[in-house]
Amino acid sequence: MNNTLKIINVSRETLIEARNIYKTYFDDLENYIDELLWWNKKVNLVSRNVSRETIREHVVHSLIVIPLGILNERYEWIDTGSGGGLPGIPLAIARPESQWIMNDIVSKKVVAVKQMIHKLNLINAEGEAGDVKHIELNPGTGIITKHAFSVSDLFDLIGEKLWEQVVFYKGADESKIEYEELNISVKGDLYKFDFGKNEPFYKGKGILVIERNE
Repeated sequence: MNNTLKIINVSRETLIEARNIYKTYFDDLENYIDELLWWNKKVNLVSRNVSRETIREHVVHSLIVIPLGILNERYEWIDTGSGGGLPGIPLAIARPESQWIMNDIVSKKVVAVKQMIHKLNLINAEGEAGDVKHIELNPGTGIITKHAFSVSDLFDLIGEKLWEQVVFYKGADESKIEYEELNISVKGDLYKFDFGKNEPFYKGKGILVIERNE
């Protein structure tokens, strides 16, 4: 199917903006990292040998959608395949005016996320275990996911829902290939990171935003 895909190159200034957002919510985001590391000793949420610095970069990575304006059209979001709460918990912290559901099929991960949400006093977030295809979404709810699904696999699960916008944190090249293989009528924007050789964490990464064709 010949779906339109717009390629947008994202400069390092956007990464700087995301890091400034991190600084604005520094205490809450650092507390989240504390909770994530504590729970990771009990439940496999992230790699067991991952450093605090790497997790901090994952949090900054999660925040990049804010300066890109990707979240602006939606009030409610579901982070599916959330694992330990990425990207949803950092986004709930930095966007307190929005509502978030952290969803994962692995119930013990959701138990951990619920405890983190409680400890962080996040009144705009909740956890819900189970397959995303069984979760009721309000009209207009956005769906977001970080390295948890292929594009086609997620659309197989949500195809009958009233989705309007789906955001994937994925490799840029991988995103383009998977988007082109979709057999439903959609339009997409692929944000490709171009942050330079001094930012190896972001090399090859991107964000794919898919919307229904009107």
